[in-house]
Amino acid sequence: MTPNASTRDRLIAAGERLVAKNGLDNVTLAHITKAAQQRNAAAIHYHFGGREGLLDAILERHHREIDSYRFAVLDDVDQSLLTVDTLVAMIVDPLIERLHSPSGRAFLIIQAERFASTGAAKPRATSLTKIGSLLAASTPATSAAASAERGRLAALLINLRLGHQAVAPDPLDQLDTLRVTLIAAVAAILGSSPANDH
Repeated sequence: MTPNASTRDRLIAAGERLVAKNGLDNVTLAHITKAAQQRNAAAIHYHFGGREGLLDAILERHHREIDSYRFAVLDDVDQSLLTVDTLVAMIVDPLIERLHSPSGRAFLIIQAERFASTGAAKPRATSLTKIGSLLAASTPATSAAASAERGRLAALLINLRLGHQAVAPDPLDQLDTLRVTLIAAVAAILGSSPANDH
């Protein structure tokens, strides 16, 4: 963190680092404030409204970059050539790219832990809405309940697997295998024909 970084940026960086290292429930706001070298005990409440607002800001910072990548790919691709696999790759690739930096790994760890505790990715990258509608048009028709359950299962697999990879001793080990396997598994979840989706 640069000496001229804003209080908000310092709090985000400290929160990201400490929460990823110690877990969502094992870091106090006082720990984060101290690590950010802030004397004002209310700094997190002032800038983010509290703990959840800080966590949202940490994830949103990464989601903006991920959305930028995904929307650029969507703008450059002939949409008539999109398949379930290519759409899933648009979801997975920028997340796998996060494994290359400490901040990106922290993001994946926090997102996985938050997903595991709440059952949802909150906040959600806005590009997923567009990709989700393209996936819906590319996959066999299912009931709304079955489609939602497939989406939750796919999100759970992506988030937990990449969060696990982020804490591995060598998070960059076997990334090509991880990428191919994860895309194939998620595409199978989303693109298989419904057996009986009452």
